[in-house]
Amino acid sequence: KGLCKGKGLFSLDYNDVKSTLGENLLFLSDGLKRIYNDGKNLYFYMDGYRSYWTDENAFFIIRGNGENAGFISASPSGGTINSFDEEIVYDEDRYLFPAIPVGDDGDLWFMRYMLKGDTILTFNVPYPVAGEPAQLQLSLFGYTTPPTPSSFHHIKAFLNGVEVCDGKWGGVAPLEIECDATSSITHGSNSLKISVLTDGGISNDMVLLDRVVFRYKREFRTDEGELFFEIKDEGDVNICLLYTSPSP
Repeated sequence: KGLCKGKGLFSLDYNDVKSTLGENLLFLSDGLKRIYNDGKNLYFYMDGYRSYWTDENAFFIIRGNGENAGFISASPSGGTINSFDEEIVYDEDRYLFPAIPVGDDGDLWFMRYMLKGDTILTFNVPYPVAGEPAQLQLSLFGYTTPPTPSSFHHIKAFLNGVEVCDGKWGGVAPLEIECDATSSITHGSNSLKISVLTDGGISNDMVLLDRVVFRYKREFRTDEGELFFEIKDEGDVNICLLYTSPSP
């Protein structure tokens, strides 16, 4: 039994598995999908399961009979894809606010509550392609009741020191704002500063942060030994895996 994240092509060390199951044809228990064995590693495809609660999938490897999964060795032809559309969702349920009138799909849990001043958070964003369009999406909720109909919540967001968002909205209500992060996104650690301002007439404003989403073009490079991607295409797609030392 093992765990993996997302869907895609996964590998295991064959010697580790052989010591337990022996030299047999191996299958995934999910639909008896065959596993390709090159003598060093086992390769298999897993359908991913992902929700806001978990992105881990359990799998079982069992012994079986039949033909081994095939392998095609060929030179690529046609167009080459050097990047893919990545979406990274950060949604941590840390604080419960049961008294708010509405929630995001009934979700009353939030990542942070932010008072007047600055809140600084750090997010990992692996290998964005320089110069390609990138978006930062913030899901917020204005928690404090505005004292007058003309009062409003006001936030500004800065990604790695560059202002990317300026949002104003009224009422005890949510705000989902899309920000252009093309010139400010970077590989690895990204610093996000969200400033809650009081120029809208709410002197002790509280704004809740529900979700942070990064959408961008990502290079086909692993992060901590992992790479998950999805290619949407009407035709056949051949994937060529190139390994470098010490890790792909």
